Amino acid sequence: MFGILNIDTANDNDGSDGIVIAQFAASVSINSARVIAVSDSLSLRRLSSTNLAQRWEIKAQIYDPNFFIDYFVHNVINDVNTSIFIRPPLPVKKFELTENDPRGYSNIVTETDKYNFSRGIAEIVSTETAGSDHVALRLNQGDAKVFKGDFVRFQNHSKLYMVTSVSIINASMDDIQIGLFPRLTKDLVFLGNANLGLNATMTCFYDNTQLSGLTYQDGILVESPTITFVEAL
Repeated sequence: MFGILNIDTANDNDGSDGIVIAQFAASVSINSARVIAVSDSLSLRRLSSTNLAQRWEIKAQIYDPNFFIDYFVHNVINDVNTSIFIRPPLPVKKFELTENDPRGYSNIVTETDKYNFSRGIAEIVSTETAGSDHVALRLNQGDAKVFKGDFVRFQNHSKLYMVTSVSIINASMDDIQIGLFPRLTKDLVFLGNANLGLNATMTCFYDNTQLSGLTYQDGILVESPTITFVEAL
């Protein structure tokens, strides 16, 4: 489900149709990297400043690649300067959901929805410019679902955003408003697409400390590598 996508089959824009050739396994860490400067004045007052720039850094172990040869070739030929696609992991939702729950929204709430991930493609129905921290989406009458804490990727954006809040603005039209982190880095396309959760991919680089290759002993994979992926901005 979550893992490295085959760049040969992935769509050039967002990788959403790519095949997972190496699945992520525990442990997985998702880090939000920001530049923060902190210092103390002569009066010991704490001074700090934060740059608005932000990127995601994901560290994951590789488990049971579906296609060992494809993953091996992909890992070797794509160096730290080559952008690749991954389907980033999403947190499991272990809570009851209702249509008015601020943590998420689904037209049809079933027992299995308690653990569901955001998925599908929504339509952008508000005009938002760079710097905005929210956007209105139309979920197309239940075909798409969105939950707090999952990722979203917008049309013509290479950046991945996290959903920080979900609220209903027009239930009859299936319109919602979601909060975003970080703030938009550029304007959104009105009536453009928003790829949600399982449909959202991250364009990234292999970390420059990543060794290329796999460790085998007598033809058996004996080392499952842990890889760091750095979001390509």
